[in-house]
Amino acid sequence: MVVIALGRSGGLRFRDLRATVEGIIAKVLTETLRDLERDGLVARHEHAGMPPGVEYELTELGRTLHLPLQALGLWAEEHPAQVLAAREAYDSARRRTSVESRLRATTCRFDSIRLVERRTTRPCALTTNEVGSTFPSTARIRVLRASRTGER
Repeated sequence: MVVIALGRSGGLRFRDLRATVEGIIAKVLTETLRDLERDGLVARHEHAGMPPGVEYELTELGRTLHLPLQALGLWAEEHPAQVLAAREAYDSARRRTSVESRLRATTCRFDSIRLVERRTTRPCALTTNEVGSTFPSTARIRVLRASRTGER
């Protein structure tokens, strides 16, 4: 965005550049400008006066990058529906896979233990555990590891 903004207008002062690139905080803009200057894409010119000022502009190398970045920006403006649909499909698949893997892990954990319930004479309220099974909430549950008892 910084390269595109500088390419459109020539040189810009820091505050003008920050206003042009919406949503960027001063620290991030400063770091970006330093990196671009280090890479030889942006030149920094200090101006004496009251108040002293600094102006940034693209170097010759930076101007060669402006057109490809502008084309990328135009592509993004033309294809937002496809990008959003791809994101939704990806996120949906990730959620489904995540839930399935958690259920498999929980099922394996419950397969390796044996729950023993104490019989009660009064009715018990039912509680649902994380895998959707129900068991009496007033029942005393004793967990026995299958590896210790040899039972399943």
